[in-house]
Amino acid sequence: MKGLLAPKVMIVIKQKDEEENDCPLPTKDEALNEENKQIAAEEGMYGPEREGDTQFWRDLGAKWRISASQAQEKRCGNCGYFDMDMQDCLPKGVGYCHEWNFMCSPEKSCMEWKSEEDESGEENLQSDD
Repeated sequence: MKGLLAPKVMIVIKQKDEEENDCPLPTKDEALNEENKQIAAEEGMYGPEREGDTQFWRDLGAKWRISASQAQEKRCGNCGYFDMDMQDCLPKGVGYCHEWNFMCSPEKSCMEWKSEEDESGEENLQSDD
């Protein structure tokens, strides 16, 4: 059919944007990942460096004005910035921190921790320092 009655069908083939599914650069560049992790440790108290480091949790709790035991409940694994959904990008058991841009352990924490439910950042426990 031609003319006014011909169906107008346009076939559009949408290719996936390569950047859409691309892994974050720190997941592919070990040196960059380590650099970002070091910045998180120095500027954001990412840690603890050693398991069982009770002083770390006391210090982090003091920054947030909460107890050490309360601070221990706020781990990367339950932080709103933590992402374990990038299976193709991450080693098993590791997540990605979108705040500091590095691969991190779900058992650690930092001063930037925020509730998973809080997308606005209002409940973020950052200190005022």
